[in-house]
Formats: sequence, C-alpha cells, structure tokens
Amino acid sequence: MKTLMKTFLLTISLMFFGFLVFSQQKAKTIDSTQKNAKFDTLKKTKKDTLTFTKKELEKGDIKIIFQESTKPNNFKDILPILTLLLGIFLNRGIDYFKERKDLKKIGNRWKAELNCLELPINNQVDFLNEFLLKHKKETFKIPYVYLISALDCEIFKTLDKAEFIKYLEKFSSEDYKSSIKLSNKVISFTTTLKYNFDNLKLQFDEYKSGTSTHTTNLNTNLQELFKAFKNYGVLLEKEIQEDPINDVRYKPINNLFESEILPNMETGDYNIYELEKKFFNPLKLVVEDLRLDDRINEIVKYSSNCIIYIKGIKMEKHYLSENLTTIIKRYIKYGTQLKEILAELK
Repeated sequence: MKTLMKTFLLTISLMFFGFLVFSQQKAKTIDSTQKNAKFDTLKKTKKDTLTFTKKELEKGDIKIIFQESTKPNNFKDILPILTLLLGIFLNRGIDYFKERKDLKKIGNRWKAELNCLELPINNQVDFLNEFLLKHKKETFKIPYVYLISALDCEIFKTLDKAEFIKYLEKFSSEDYKSSIKLSNKVISFTTTLKYNFDNLKLQFDEYKSGTSTHTTNLNTNLQELFKAFKNYGVLLEKEIQEDPINDVRYKPINNLFESEILPNMETGDYNIYELEKKFFNPLKLVVEDLRLDDRINEIVKYSSNCIIYIKGIKMEKHYLSENLTTIIKRYIKYGTQLKEILAELK
C-alpha cells in the first residue's frame, strides 16, 4: 500500500512540474507575438468605453481588432493527463485490493481446515484407547473401531500452496524466508498426519488379513485332527477287537473332542483362548503318555499345527496393540503441534 501511494504522489508531482514548464513556454510565445504586431493594440475590458469621430474612422487611421484572451486554461490542459493517471491508479488500486482479498480468503481457508483437525485428532485418540481396552481382553471377536476420515488430510490437496506462501508473507510472516519456513511446517504436518492415518488403516487391514489366514488354517487343521483321531480309534478297535470307547488310551481324547471341538465343528466359532486352555493343553498331556505309540503321530502333528496358528492369532493381536499404542502417541504429539501452528498463523 505504501509503495502504491508513493508512486501516485511521484506521478502527480512530475505532472505538475511539466504543466508549469508548459505554461511558461506558452506565455513567452504570446508575448513575442504581441511585440511583432504591425498595429498598436489597445486592450480594454468590457467596462471600458472608446469613442471615435466619424472623420477618424473614415481616414482609416484607426483599426479595431477583436482579440480573444490568450490566458492559458490550466485545468483544460491538464485534464486528459489527470484522467489517464487516475485510471491507471484506480486499476492498480483495484488489482491490489482484489489480490489482498483473495489472499486473505485462501489463508482463512487453510486456517479453517487446520482448525477442523483439532477435534478429530482428540476423538481418534479416545476411540483408539477405547478399542485397546476391549481388544486386550482374551476374546476372539474383533471390537469395532472408529476411523475418522477427516484425518486423511485429502482436503489439503485441493488448496493452493503457492498462494498460501504469498498469504503468509503478506499477513503472518516478516519476510519471504519466514513464510517458506512456516509453509513447510504446515505442509509437513498435514503430510505426517496423513501418513499416520494411512498407517492406522494399514495396521487394521494387516491384522484382519493375518487373523483371517491363521483362523482358516486353524479350522482346517482342526478338521484334519478330528480325522486323525477317528483313524486312531479304528486302529485301536482293530487291536482290541471292540469299540475303544472305554479304552484308557482313547477315552480321555474322545472326551476332549466331545466337549470342546464337536459343538463348534460346523460353525468354526471357537474361542481360541478357551480352546487352548481346555482342549490343547490337556490333549498335550495325554499324547505325551502315548508318545511311544506311532499311531498317534497324526494327532500330534495336527494338534501342534493348531497350537501354532493359535499363537499366530495371539501375536497378531499383540502386534496390533503395540502399533496402536505408537499411533496414539503420535496423534497426541500432532495435537500439540497443531496448537503451535495455529498460534503462529494468528
């Protein structure tokens, strides 16, 4: 604004100086013309009265010349120049204030979008903490988690970064270098916030995928384990030539299958923690006493596989808990950074 006013004042000064020079030159020209006139000229005002006799007029010694005033019209001469300069000044002024208004609009949009992140960050922290409390319980069901889409920062891709730097330079920072520094801070913040959100989604996707794979393999090996157990019963029956239902080598295993496996065999809806405690740990003790009997090798093989997949599911839960704890800490840090940025933009 100061630069614009200086330009305008300088232009007016030059114009005034030029007008004075032009007026002086014109006055000199008029004076020279008057000195070279053939007849003397008597100048009178409208109020003066000249009286001549008829004889004087007839002799022709007197000539009356009506001459227009040669007094320069200053305003008429300078008006076109003033009009031109005024038009230029107004156009520049309009452009200046329009650019200023547009920059303010852009800056306010950036600040508004940044302000809108504060509540989602706090809410996301609360939702994740609530999820972890349920997730750490020894249940196989996956709790529902809320992911706040506003934290993907996609809206910032539509905002003009170059114009934001101009806004900072004009309204928030002392110089261009400071504007670049603050702009980089804001953009870095939104980029890392987006990365944290994408990482959060990735962790849940990987958890669901890993858990699903382990669960599928667990159910498959449970079915193979049940087949191996039936085959073991057939081999015992061939040995003792009767139903092995009361055989001490068969009965403990059969009881475990009837109480823990068969009720959920069709649906596959097992609680892995209960399954490990109430089925596989007791089964392990039973087959250890029969380790010299090769006929139980298939049972040992598939029961071991099941235990491995149960541990895999538990490890997926553990990894998710660890990763979510890290993500929560980052969100808390981002909340603090956001407050600092908003304070700098005021």
